Amino acid sequence: MLAACVVAGAALGVRTLLSQPPPRMVGGVTSGSGTSAEFRADGGYSVVFASPRFTFAGTLGAPPTSVTTSNGTDEIGAYSAVTAAYTNANVRREATVRVYDSSGLARFITRYLDASPNTAPFPSFTSTPALPYTFGYRDSAFALPSFTDPGVQGPFTAFDGAGNTYVMSPGANFMVAAQTRASGVLSGAIDAAIPSLPAGFSHATLLAAGHGINATLDTWGAALRAVNARTAVDTTSVVLQRVGYWTDNGATYYYRHAPGQTYEQTLVAMRDEFTAKSVPLGYVQLDSWWYRKDSKDHGIYLYEADPGYLPDGITGVGHALGLPLVTHARWLAPNSPYRAQYAVSDNVPISAAYYRDVLRSTSAGGTVMYEQDWLEQNAAPRETLSDAPALLTAINQGAADAKQTVQLCMATPRYFLEASRWPAITNIRVSTDRFERSRWDAFLYTSELAREAGLLPWSDVFMSSETDNLLLSTLSAGPVGVGDAEGQVDAANLLQSVRADGVIVKPDSPLVPLDSSYIADAQAAAAHSAPAPMVAATRTDHGGGMVAAYVVAYARGGSTGYSFSPADVGVHGDAYVYDYFTHTGRVVPAGQTYTGATHGGVSYDIVVPVGPSGIALIGDGQQLVTLGAERVASLADNGAVRAAVSFAPSEHSATMSGWSPSPPHAAVNDTQVPVAWSAATQLFTVQVTPSGGASATLMLSR
Repeated sequence: MLAACVVAGAALGVRTLLSQPPPRMVGGVTSGSGTSAEFRADGGYSVVFASPRFTFAGTLGAPPTSVTTSNGTDEIGAYSAVTAAYTNANVRREATVRVYDSSGLARFITRYLDASPNTAPFPSFTSTPALPYTFGYRDSAFALPSFTDPGVQGPFTAFDGAGNTYVMSPGANFMVAAQTRASGVLSGAIDAAIPSLPAGFSHATLLAAGHGINATLDTWGAALRAVNARTAVDTTSVVLQRVGYWTDNGATYYYRHAPGQTYEQTLVAMRDEFTAKSVPLGYVQLDSWWYRKDSKDHGIYLYEADPGYLPDGITGVGHALGLPLVTHARWLAPNSPYRAQYAVSDNVPISAAYYRDVLRSTSAGGTVMYEQDWLEQNAAPRETLSDAPALLTAINQGAADAKQTVQLCMATPRYFLEASRWPAITNIRVSTDRFERSRWDAFLYTSELAREAGLLPWSDVFMSSETDNLLLSTLSAGPVGVGDAEGQVDAANLLQSVRADGVIVKPDSPLVPLDSSYIADAQAAAAHSAPAPMVAATRTDHGGGMVAAYVVAYARGGSTGYSFSPADVGVHGDAYVYDYFTHTGRVVPAGQTYTGATHGGVSYDIVVPVGPSGIALIGDGQQLVTLGAERVASLADNGAVRAAVSFAPSEHSATMSGWSPSPPHAAVNDTQVPVAWSAATQLFTVQVTPSGGASATLMLSR
């Protein structure tokens, strides 16, 4: 009779003999968020998220010798944990799963009690949720995004058409970690290039699950930043605060200067042109042309000015310009004397003393930021447990000692994650050389990776007359830099991005794709079809529900129609959607969707709440970021709109605009002022003038 039952079970695909009980759970925990984790007697383990109900399961490869549970609090927050001790291939190990109370997040920690070959990683999931779409970043320079072939260094994201999502990434050892995906198994591992791991070595993996692609990425990113003690970037740095002039590849004066002038004279002339056109520069970037290089290898021979370009040295050009400088760096040439002075891994120094010494020398010329380029190729260290993480450790310490910040260029995904550990590293290039339309998709998706790592993205150089490039770069919340030829600076265009003192009016965080674009692009990649328009957004949040969203849409060969809900971009309740380029708009009632068409170009919509006053304040209509904190320091609506408006020292007024169903009343610094209101469009404008300072208070009511 038993044999008949076994045969019948096999025919139905039942894996377990009916006469055998299921494996006994040895130990398990459930967090306050409903996420559970358990180890079983046979070495199997699982993590189950409550919403969406996602199950991840695998095996230790050996039964546990003991299982313990605990509760605690770490950098991420309060957790419940289960730990299994076990021996695999004669190596004693501990595997821990922490599940957190505040969100759908799990942290996997493995510790090697004995020296071990780099095999049998934990976690290693043989069962994961069956989701149709995947997304990640190639292991390439600039961490290029991919829906078909993501690499192994950065976060791996899977989702469905409803936005149910999980994100898995390394949680430690970022410079040597590699998430393997082979034969249906998803593992959090150390790169196979490293053959063995020492006793006491530990590794960690982060796994987040939730509803919404951006929301789940935010959960993962918050955990990453917490683990690495990442704090918000200081945006008062001149490179992040003001418009700059760049001389890198794609700029006019990359390895060339203006006819009849020296390089120094060319840069001084550009500074003077910006000043004359009332858009003062904040800084100037000197690219790889500025230092001494080997004629064959083209690497750095000495990190000193090449006299063929700057005969008076870095100090001379710094004094001539009277502006802060950003200095570029490559790899070390084979004959560089630095190789005998400092620790070097392949072709890049991994000594903090090197960066401290060379950056202190450039600081004498006014350098405020160091740009490390070629990280994916010539400037990559050896992939060992000691050398790989030493590079950014050394750059961060040396830059901090020299009182400079750092930009990374040509970084692969692991550099993004590693950089979140180091406060001197503030920004990172997210698109290839010379920003232009063909770079936009990659720029937006990789800006998401930068944002989650706590970095600000840099678009790279473009020309000041290019409104579309200026728009996207400004909305990145990172640097804004141009590379015009002498006589070609478009001041009127730049003044949409910056105030008259060159301060960028920017959003709170980088512009990134909406969930709908992730889903549409994944579907297009699977179907090999033309994608729908890209729709991306960022915002300014003044608190109290006063959120302004900035939405960019552009066609990519397929349809030109696009849509979004104001709630999707953070504006809840009734909203007013204003088309920046056509100067038109309409009210979108709560819960409804806004539709538009790109007509082959770029659409830019500003979404603001219709507050208790019945008024929707759009802000400074001359700025791309109309309600950015650099122009509107605070905003509230408690039945009347109250806005604190900030000015550059040379500015005497600002034109504030908005929507109201009837003519509003306005006061500036408690003095009534006239309002221009159109009965046809219900749009209004009001002039705001500071009195005796750099700010004014605007009051609006009906």
